[in-house]
Amino acid sequence: NDLIIFDRGYPAFELFEYCISYKFTFLMRLRRKFNTSIDKMSLGCHNFILTQDTKSIKVIIIKFKLPKGEIETVITNLFDYSLGQKAFKELYFRRWPIETLYSKVKHKLEIENFSSRTEESIYQDYYITIFVHNLISISSKKAQYICDDARKHKKNKYKYKINFNNAVGVFKNRFVLVLITEYAAQRHDIINEIITNMTKKVIPIRPNRSIKRNKTPRKANFHHNQKSNC
Repeated sequence: NDLIIFDRGYPAFELFEYCISYKFTFLMRLRRKFNTSIDKMSLGCHNFILTQDTKSIKVIIIKFKLPKGEIETVITNLFDYSLGQKAFKELYFRRWPIETLYSKVKHKLEIENFSSRTEESIYQDYYITIFVHNLISISSKKAQYICDDARKHKKNKYKYKINFNNAVGVFKNRFVLVLITEYAAQRHDIINEIITNMTKKVIPIRPNRSIKRNKTPRKANFHHNQKSNC
């Protein structure tokens, strides 16, 4: 009963056919000019027979408008007509937490910026980065509970969350002391200090906020290809 949500670049007749034959339910974003008949469709949900050579498959096409006026088109084999356009729109954006996770490990923790060229070192860098990310996430979650409790009686316009950039900085500057400290009580105090410092920097959660995609990103993701200490 799982729904597999794909981002841009995945749609292909062969993949649709594969998912349907193995009874996978999918939801994918379509690019313009994938199919001219789909491009001409109006907003809303539409039954559609997609053909290639002598083969054909039945799908649903959903077209909806984004806050900035752009038209988004998605395709699915989830034949639940009671959901409607709004529900499919919300389902597709359920992928966003995964996208933000990729952004954190790629751009904040530099998982693709390896400190060595050997196979063993690349594996080591990869698993250490994932381990560090998990520790920061656990610490941030504890800090978020403290932050939410402190703000529960305040009438703020927005909800607030822990600033991940600050959490990374706080963690990498202090956690090494946890690893080298001999006494458990001291380790406990340092961990509490890390969590407390994370609560000091929060950012508002603005609903429906969108950031314009950079169509010409720079080729070098990291300055002089040097890995930050973490």
